[in-house]
Amino acid sequence: MPTEAAAPSDGPAVATAPAGARAKPLPRFLAPLVGFLRRHPIVALLLLTPGIPEYLSASSPLNLLFVHPAVFGLFFAANAAMYLPGALLIREAQIRWHQGGGTVICLGAAYAVAEEGIGLSTMFDPRAMVVGSLGSYGHYLGVNWVWIPGVMMFHIVFSISIPILLFGSAFPEYRGRSLVTRRGLAVALGVLALDLALLLLFVDVGLRFFMGPVLLAAALLALTGLVLLARRLPHDLLARVPTGRPAHPARLALLGAFLLPSTFLLEGLSIRWGIPPAAAVLAELALFAVMLGAALRWGVLASPDRPRLAFIAGALLPVALLGFLGSFPTTGVADVALGYFLLRLWRANPASPGGPSSLGPRPDRAAAAAPPA
Repeated sequence: MPTEAAAPSDGPAVATAPAGARAKPLPRFLAPLVGFLRRHPIVALLLLTPGIPEYLSASSPLNLLFVHPAVFGLFFAANAAMYLPGALLIREAQIRWHQGGGTVICLGAAYAVAEEGIGLSTMFDPRAMVVGSLGSYGHYLGVNWVWIPGVMMFHIVFSISIPILLFGSAFPEYRGRSLVTRRGLAVALGVLALDLALLLLFVDVGLRFFMGPVLLAAALLALTGLVLLARRLPHDLLARVPTGRPAHPARLALLGAFLLPSTFLLEGLSIRWGIPPAAAVLAELALFAVMLGAALRWGVLASPDRPRLAFIAGALLPVALLGFLGSFPTTGVADVALGYFLLRLWRANPASPGGPSSLGPRPDRAAAAAPPA
């Protein structure tokens, strides 16, 4: 976790350019927007999540904004009330607990259980549209076992970790600094809980599925256990992975680009080849562990930001392609905006070490920023 930085300003750059950076001034028409986001960092986080997991992927089509504006507004409110409090609470927990990336990953898994296990029930509903054939393959004791590792990976990476990392790169002045007061944390937690309850009610009444009290209690228990585990993980857990010289950006981008397709490929081959579901689950977990280890070994969480940005750009490429195909042409505008945003961040960050990662190990407690009053 990074140390406290300077107070926000209305500067024209997407990120505060370190010495040796090659960032150019923003076009004039974008400067007011960036200034607004600097003054309202929670809005910036809102653009990243649900922006990336829902709208960039076309899970919630942007086309609805023009075809059915009221429906778009309803979906956006539900998404914002889920993703934004989730990412905000996890970021605040990492900062206030003086923890590192391991805690973010663990809390990201807890978030996945909250959304997919409690709210949307896709971890249990064999008829859920997004689950597809995984509702029959690997469905045992009321649980979609083969579906769970992939959807948890998606939320850990795309719903939580990437938005937090990009926020830290775009607004380094907020690294290690709380964005809300304790009252704000209570409001975020309340909004998230209310959204989960409403989604659970919608699935029960509208889609006629309820996982039952036993599985609901199991999901709540799993969520609680993951939060408690995240609180107690060693703050330098990920930093213990031996790292060498950061890999070439192309290698990191390729590794990131393989992350999501490898999930689909492994699940599809498991069904086609008739692999026992338990073996498929273990294979998914092993694949994710290997890819995470490679990313850490190649410097994704080390300083400087460029290795991390290369990995993120590669990971977002398949998501953007899926969104482009699923919500043409409006998602194409989002793809262009994201590409420009990543390019600005790349140019604003030097290729040599310059600071800690926003998911790296904690700083000295004395250097950590205090929450706002």
